[in-house]
Amino acid sequence: MAFRHHLSLKCTYRRRDKFSSDAKLVELHNMFEESEASLHAAEEKIKQLEAKLEDQSFKSQVKIETARTIALEAGKIEGFSVGRATGARDFLKSHAFWVALEIKAIDFLDRGFERCMSQVKNLTGFAKGFDMS
Repeated sequence: MAFRHHLSLKCTYRRRDKFSSDAKLVELHNMFEESEASLHAAEEKIKQLEAKLEDQSFKSQVKIETARTIALEAGKIEGFSVGRATGARDFLKSHAFWVALEIKAIDFLDRGFERCMSQVKNLTGFAKGFDMS
C-alpha cells in the first residue's frame, strides 16, 4: 500500500513537472517567434537605411565632384589668363594654382586610401572585429 502511494505521488509530481515544462516550452517558442519577427523587421529597416545612406552618399559624392570640377576649371581659366599675362612663375604663386593643387592632392589621397582599404578587406589584413572606420 505504501509502495502504491509512493508511486502515485511520483507519477503526480512527474505529470505536474511535464505540464509546467510544456507550458514553459510553449512560452519560449512564442518568445522565439516574436524575437524572430522583430529581427526580420530590424533587418528590413537596416536594408532601407543602408539604401538611403548609399543614395545620400552618392548624392554627396556627386556634389563634391561637381564642386571640385568647377573649382578646377575656374582655377585653370584663371591660371591660364594669369599665366599668359605675367608668366609661368607668377602662375605657380597664384591662388588658382594652389587651389588646383589642393584639389588634386585631396583626390589622390582619397583614391589611395580607398585602394588601401580595399586591399585590407580583400587580404583580411586585420584581426576579426577590428574597426576600420
